[in-house]
Amino acid sequence: MRRLATTATVACLLAWATPSAGQVHRCLMPDGTLAYTDRSCSALDGIKQPGSMGGTYSPRLHYGRCAATLPDLVYELTSAIDNGDVNRLAATYHWPGLSGSSANAAMDRLDAMVSRPLLDLRVVDEPDPVAPPASLRVEQLLPGSGAPLTTTLVLHRHLGCWWVRL
Repeated sequence: MRRLATTATVACLLAWATPSAGQVHRCLMPDGTLAYTDRSCSALDGIKQPGSMGGTYSPRLHYGRCAATLPDLVYELTSAIDNGDVNRLAATYHWPGLSGSSANAAMDRLDAMVSRPLLDLRVVDEPDPVAPPASLRVEQLLPGSGAPLTTTLVLHRHLGCWWVRL
């Protein structure tokens, strides 16, 4: 079976968006793995999976621009989670160096994040005032139980932009 798109490829396309918007599908492949692709699942002999992947991606900061400041990054993350938009959240993720399986796992975790209500998102201050902050703390509610869940996103500065990684 020929796999036409991998998660890493889709993620790169999301991060460096082209003028045309596309839909990202979450597909269960015949070998039991999940694939994220801009093609229909049936074209890959896969089965479309429910989730928040069905939305249309629209470039948020225009073609290749990114969060140059921490407030821009916090805004993008907050907006993505509040709107249940995993594609927008994935566009803030630091994808370089991830294998295909690691990228798939990251997409699954990002997809789960956008399905939970956001309580708070804040920059975690470092003890050294000269050093840049190292992480963001995302506080959400677990569906059904109402119990709080905290996720730490590691901050990365790359090519003049701020990115996050789980």
